Amino acid sequence: DSPQASPYLVRDFIEDGKEEMTYRIFDFVKGRIAEQVFTLEREEKIELAGKEFNTMVFKAYNVNEGTTTHLWMNPEDASTVQFTVMNRKIYLAENTVAKRISTVDMDNSIFARVDQNIANFMDMTYLRAKADINSAGEAITPEDLNFPGQKFEGTVDENHIVGVFEIEPVRYNGDDAPPFPPDYSGSEELKKYIEPELLIESDHPEIIAMAEEITEGSEDSWEAAVRLSEWVGKEIAGAVPGGSSAINTLRIREGECGSHSRLLAAFCRAVGIPSRLAVGCLYSPWYGGSFGQHAWTEVYMGEDVGWIMVDATILEFDYVDAGHIKLGELTSFYPNSME
Repeated sequence: DSPQASPYLVRDFIEDGKEEMTYRIFDFVKGRIAEQVFTLEREEKIELAGKEFNTMVFKAYNVNEGTTTHLWMNPEDASTVQFTVMNRKIYLAENTVAKRISTVDMDNSIFARVDQNIANFMDMTYLRAKADINSAGEAITPEDLNFPGQKFEGTVDENHIVGVFEIEPVRYNGDDAPPFPPDYSGSEELKKYIEPELLIESDHPEIIAMAEEITEGSEDSWEAAVRLSEWVGKEIAGAVPGGSSAINTLRIREGECGSHSRLLAAFCRAVGIPSRLAVGCLYSPWYGGSFGQHAWTEVYMGEDVGWIMVDATILEFDYVDAGHIKLGELTSFYPNSME
């Protein structure tokens, strides 16, 4: 893939007259091949930097990540002069534009205002929300949005989520918790959640040493997980963007919700507790009541109990309130509206 030119679109859609094509495209940022479906929607004349372009407008759907992109291509040289993705518009500009940029307002991209202020939101045990959300990062189905503690009724069309969520989180008190340290080495299903991955460096010596120090003497896996959650919540300051990766967050001791969640997941994996990120949105009193993009952590407490959510970022060390709506593990939250 190239953000600057797409000669294959000229060849297939203009020279050969195709209306839809599927390509296997290398994502050079993530280092993997993704399947993308391109559809030619229309021709459109646009003006950028004082110059007119007669463009072909394409819709590109990334099957692997559930991301829809629209791009405006100049057929004369196959260059991309404008594209939109996840409520953001990126377009061709002259160099002087960069010097005039002072701030970027992302509030309307990552917050959905609902004009209902619930002051004690961390005590909520039940929530019902009507949602119209665009998401990206991984493909989502209605089945993915239904699990213990969360119900969804509605539709998902190319990661456009429209419907009603009912949230009633599972509260866990530690009964029948697995021993500590646990042993899931024989589980193929849990393998990915006890191994290191990009930004969750659970095999790093500094992370292993700190996790072992925090959990030393824990009677079971739940006590160990809560200890780790409390340490992250109290010792890692809030900052944007912060550390991002687990090891960087541990070293600089600050980060946003993703940084907190990845460090907690890395800690848990380092001592054998399966863990993963949960990404979606969180209700808070911001802007008189709104849902904002958020990440937290899930820890696995054995076959009988399953996955339990905790949120170290907002100091919900052993639970999450009902304002948490999960969309996936690697996804994102770009709201159109919520009630």
